Amino acid sequence: MKVLLLAALLAAPADPLPRGSRVLVVNAGLAPPALEEVAAARGWKVDSAPAAAQAIVAARAGRPKLLVVSASLVDAQKLATLRTAAGPGARLILTQQPGEALPELPEQVPFEVLAAPYEAAGLSEVVARACAPRALPSAEEKQRQADARAAQKEKKELARRIAALSVDRVLAMAEPLEGEGAAFEQLMERLRKKASGGPERLTPPEVDLLLVSSALELGLDGFATRHEGDRANEVVQALRRAGLEAESAAVEEAVQLLARHGRRGKAVDRLQAKEKLDAKERARWGELSAVLDRSRADPGRERATHALMEYARAQRKALKLEARPAASVATAGAQP
Repeated sequence: MKVLLLAALLAAPADPLPRGSRVLVVNAGLAPPALEEVAAARGWKVDSAPAAAQAIVAARAGRPKLLVVSASLVDAQKLATLRTAAGPGARLILTQQPGEALPELPEQVPFEVLAAPYEAAGLSEVVARACAPRALPSAEEKQRQADARAAQKEKKELARRIAALSVDRVLAMAEPLEGEGAAFEQLMERLRKKASGGPERLTPPEVDLLLVSSALELGLDGFATRHEGDRANEVVQALRRAGLEAESAAVEEAVQLLARHGRRGKAVDRLQAKEKLDAKERARWGELSAVLDRSRADPGRERATHALMEYARAQRKALKLEARPAASVATAGAQP
């Protein structure tokens, strides 16, 4: 009898995570019943965190063996910090809801993807895959990893060279910048970095560039219904000073349309006013929105970028951006 029992135990598949293992779930609200069911059956200790910052603290304290992370709550940098905090050997599962993008990870980082919301069976299956022994990389995989490391090193070096450029060199589109688009992206990156240290540090032309860039990136609908729209009057003037007369007139008229239906000082007020637009006003809103949309896609984007670069060149003496931002992997990935 003892022999039969021992044989049955040896034949039973090993649990991918032993009892007592700690699991860290970032955004456990995706499927709490499934988590509770699997954790109770397997004897896991589950910690949960609502966002990346709390998850990193919990990982340092608990050293989890498994990370179940919502893809919408982390970027590549935060995920790398979370994996380091969890310690070597921690397995990673990214939960992905429809329409969500996965963070870009180095090719050598193993992970599994679990469609959310998920059931207990689906979670168990993905955990088994994530915790399965990894085969040694083949020669082709080793070569791919070496190529990926070389490409990453190249990006870091490119970011370092771009960060070393003076503002005059950026405005002149000096190498290694490739055209006005790349030069403008570098200029805006430095502006955003400076603004993060306190908006009071910005000069008026720097404020203009940030306001105009934000309005063009969001489009009329996004701009009007977000907090950036609180400064609509300033945006109208900034667009005009930058030489974007059509966009300035479109934003100004859109603000007037909303003003007919109530207050427009806050995003919630503008959203309610937008919902009150009649059919004729909605049609006009669509026409105004198209004006900004044309500046967000080529060839209109090239025209808008050129206008902003010309404005920046004209206001060169007021651009105090000589402090060089530190190059990072994330910055490198954003550079052309």
